[in-house]
Amino acid sequence: MKHGNNPASNKAKSSKRYKYKLIIKPVWEDFYGTVGRGLTTVVIPSSPSALIDRLQLLLASTSADNTGVRNELVSICDELLRQKVMTKPLCKK
Repeated sequence: MKHGNNPASNKAKSSKRYKYKLIIKPVWEDFYGTVGRGLTTVVIPSSPSALIDRLQLLLASTSADNTGVRNELVSICDELLRQKVMTKPLCKK
């Protein structure tokens, strides 16, 4: 029943099937509580120079095959577009 057949896990083997959704999931949540990830909030600075510095750091991280920074990259590009510091073609590049 446990994810990865690990007895220490509190996560159930899940699926999108009827039996899991309507029978197993409610029982599992009553017993273990809900299991999931919390939300992380990234506060980005508003000064263009700080945004550009952070953008350069994230681009270097991306070139080193770190794929977990894409959302922050997009939000920084959006902010720089909003402040008219960056053009749309440059942001897509």
